[in-house]
Amino acid sequence: MEITSVDVYPVRTPQGKVRAFARVALDDELQLTALRVYEGRKGLFVSYPNDPSYTGEEYRQLFFPLTRDFREKLEVAVLKKYHEAIKEIVIDENPLTHLNGPYGDVAKEVLEETS
Repeated sequence: MEITSVDVYPVRTPQGKVRAFARVALDDELQLTALRVYEGRKGLFVSYPNDPSYTGEEYRQLFFPLTRDFREKLEVAVLKKYHEAIKEIVIDENPLTHLNGPYGDVAKEVLEETS
C-alpha cells in the first residue's frame, strides 16, 4: 500500500502531550483517521486510535501497521507533514513568540534560516 495523502492538524496551543491530529489515505482508497502526534520522553511519535468501548486494563487499538517497515513509513510521513505544518504556523506568526513554547525548536530553525 502506498501513502497517497497525509493531513495534519496541529494543536495551536497544546495543553498536554498531544501536538496534532492526523489522517492518512492509502492508495486513494482507504482513509485512516484519528491518528495523533504526541510529545513523549524520547520525542515525537504517532499514536493510533483506541477502541473507546474497550474496558480492559490495556488499550486496544482500532488499527495499526502490521509490519515495522510500514509503521516507519507511515510515521515518517506524518511527522514530516507535522513539521511542515508547525513551520507554517511559526512563519505566519512571529517566530519570537514561539521560542519558549512547545514549538521552540522550529522557531529557532526559522530564525536561523532568515538570518
